[in-house]
Amino acid sequence: LQKLAVGVRTIGTLANAVGGLVTQFSGVAQAVDQVGKAASRSGTSVEFMSQLRFAAEQSGASFEQLSAGMKAMQRNIGLFSMGAGEAKTALDALGVSYSTLEGMSSEGQFMFLADQLAGVADESQRAALATRIFGEGGQDLANMLANGTNGIKAYKEQADALGITMTESQSKGAAQFNDSLNIMSKTFEMIKSQIITAMK
Repeated sequence: LQKLAVGVRTIGTLANAVGGLVTQFSGVAQAVDQVGKAASRSGTSVEFMSQLRFAAEQSGASFEQLSAGMKAMQRNIGLFSMGAGEAKTALDALGVSYSTLEGMSSEGQFMFLADQLAGVADESQRAALATRIFGEGGQDLANMLANGTNGIKAYKEQADALGITMTESQSKGAAQFNDSLNIMSKTFEMIKSQIITAMK
């Protein structure tokens, strides 16, 4: 029993030490991993998505709103190709045809639409159009879109200068770290369970 108690204390000490070290990195890894997953869902690069994240947050929108908006944009453009969806009214009002968007990447479509929305002088109208294209979060993204590609490019350059633009390799590394962290957590749970069972 004494040996088991020592074993429990040793495992506890080790777990606390590892936990403290892991906590320092897990928050960063999760943030990078989230950007990577959002980029994959929206069909953009990790670099572009991380720069947009900075632009959105500096403009008063959250990363969740940006991610949802990018996803909605892709869905709405798909519906627009069939002459359907809420975005059709907005894109028609902006004079945008599907043939114009068809050959563009997701990043190109986003930047192009940002310019079209920036040309709308009335703020409430611009927000309404953005909502039809980017979903419920479109209104929250309106400030970021207000200055078109020039405003977004300025944020992208600032992100580069600050060293917060993320790369594809960083995203993959973060995903692997999170996977390893999950395995480590499960392993400690199993060891703890086995020790407790043995003490009964």
